[in-house]
Amino acid sequence: MELNAKPSEAGFEILAISAGVAKGWDLHFSADLLKNTMPLFEGAPVFVDHPRTMFHSASVRDLCGTLHSPAWNELEQGIQLGLRPSGPSADVLMAIRDAAKDDPDVMKAIGFSCVLQAKVEKKHVVRIDSIKSVDVVVNPARGGKFLSASIGGTMKKKTEAAVEELEFEEDIEPGRDGAELPPPDTTALMLSMCKAVLNASLTNSKLPGPSQRVIRAHFEGRTFEPEELEKAIEDKRKEIAELSEASLIRGPARVGGMVTTDDQIVVAAHDLFGVERPAELKDVKPARLTGIRELYFLLTGDYELRGGYHPDEMRLATTTDFSGLVANVLNKVVQKKWDELDQAGYGWWKQVCRIEHFNSLNDLKGIVVGTVGTLPEVEEQGEYTELPIGDISETASFTKYGVSLPITLEAIDRDETRKLRIMPEELAAGAMRTISYYVSYIFTQSSGIGPTMGDTGALFNATAVTTAGGHANLGTTALAAAEWQVVRAAMFKQARLIKQAAGYYGTGPRMGIGPKFCLIPVDLEKTARDIFINEWDVTDNKHAQNLLKGSGVPVVVPEFTDANDWAAVADPAVLPCIIVGERFGITPEIFVAGRETDPAVFMNDEHRIKVRIFNAILVQDYRGLYKENV
Repeated sequence: MELNAKPSEAGFEILAISAGVAKGWDLHFSADLLKNTMPLFEGAPVFVDHPRTMFHSASVRDLCGTLHSPAWNELEQGIQLGLRPSGPSADVLMAIRDAAKDDPDVMKAIGFSCVLQAKVEKKHVVRIDSIKSVDVVVNPARGGKFLSASIGGTMKKKTEAAVEELEFEEDIEPGRDGAELPPPDTTALMLSMCKAVLNASLTNSKLPGPSQRVIRAHFEGRTFEPEELEKAIEDKRKEIAELSEASLIRGPARVGGMVTTDDQIVVAAHDLFGVERPAELKDVKPARLTGIRELYFLLTGDYELRGGYHPDEMRLATTTDFSGLVANVLNKVVQKKWDELDQAGYGWWKQVCRIEHFNSLNDLKGIVVGTVGTLPEVEEQGEYTELPIGDISETASFTKYGVSLPITLEAIDRDETRKLRIMPEELAAGAMRTISYYVSYIFTQSSGIGPTMGDTGALFNATAVTTAGGHANLGTTALAAAEWQVVRAAMFKQARLIKQAAGYYGTGPRMGIGPKFCLIPVDLEKTARDIFINEWDVTDNKHAQNLLKGSGVPVVVPEFTDANDWAAVADPAVLPCIIVGERFGITPEIFVAGRETDPAVFMNDEHRIKVRIFNAILVQDYRGLYKENV
């Protein structure tokens, strides 16, 4: 029997199934049925052998190829496909194909069997729903082959009344009643197949020749399960790995965590200024620097203090730049001091403001958009009334703040390290206090009534909100529990904006938002704690539970110099009234100019430290603010 498969880059051709009766089941597959089913075979996987039972799934380890290009073979009255070998068992498929080509008995017994789902009526397959796989098996049932003679097969069925839904495998068990052809000599067949699998598996194992000969001697001339052969190959691999491990010559332990001269200088500079090291260098142990003078000499080679960079005089092989390293370290000093000041209370403004980043230095525009108060009724067939909706717009401009400090060559020669360490701390304090001052100034300017808003009214005034520019957020009473209740009620009753026009001022529904923060001078700290923190109300020598506990958060404002004035602010997460805009970060930036070509180095023998920050402070809403000018 001649093998008619055609090897190519796309694999070779097979016959998956042909029209006729499935032997052993007496089920009929018509040519018309198969022709209509051809598209289902496109891309179907091919496995070596069916799953052991119908309740098991195919193993990916047994995948040996995929099918493509289904076509009708008029001569064979069946579905012809291209089989493209691929997957872990592709070599086994090729070994079986070669064995079939060389051995007529193998060719006669080996073929292809479909695993499919179908509907059967009166022994006729009337519909094929899906093709799960087309597998290489012994004794296929319905004509699957390497385009050669057909062999008989078996099916496994699930019966449901007169109409049967089948999920079956076409291969037939030898000797089953109804088989038209007797089974071949399975012993000789299995020996041939096992030999082919053994050859393919050993070739792909990449084991040394002696190891392959040991395994071949154990399996050659007998039948075996593929799992048994795979285990033997894997065990041999482990054995070789253990022998190789034991034969290694081991020297001293490997040295890890090597650091460069640059790394050591970076760490030493961080230690010199008392800031946290980079995480990846936290375990480095450099020599301690004596001061800024030594760091300058090491990184510039300028031992004659001529200014600039002199690589010929440098005593270390380093590419670290003095100005860049100092700028980096001083920025960390600034950040450290900034955090310390924040904890000390100068970051109070972060609690009452919303901090926003902007991508340009254009003016900030704060807009309070009008809202719909209540929907008016609409009569039957009546017209809908157009509601006027307006807004309030406030603006603020970015301001650049900064200062320059010199590091003279004289200061470097005198090794004034402590002075250099203090400089960036003072710069950080100045930046923090600048924002603190300008936010507090909102509450103190113009004798405590604040800036003029876009509606022409002062930020804090006692005019009714139904009047143009009226804000109803100014009082004159000292801080006390009763007055805090008055302020809470006044802010709660502020109206939502409808439109800034006569007849609409203050006509919106209530905001329903009370104050969260109470801004106080240090003189009122105890009074505020009694109201907001103490468990008991002990005023007038009466001991009662403090019902206002937790109703506000006392915030001491360093710039509040009047011992009696105080203010209330709503939670900025709910009602943002004050916006602090930043352009390049809320923390100030440090720059160092100290290269040889910098004018300051040439003309003044100094490196210059510059701190810079861009901020804009905007009051965009009055309704979440209340001031008491006592």
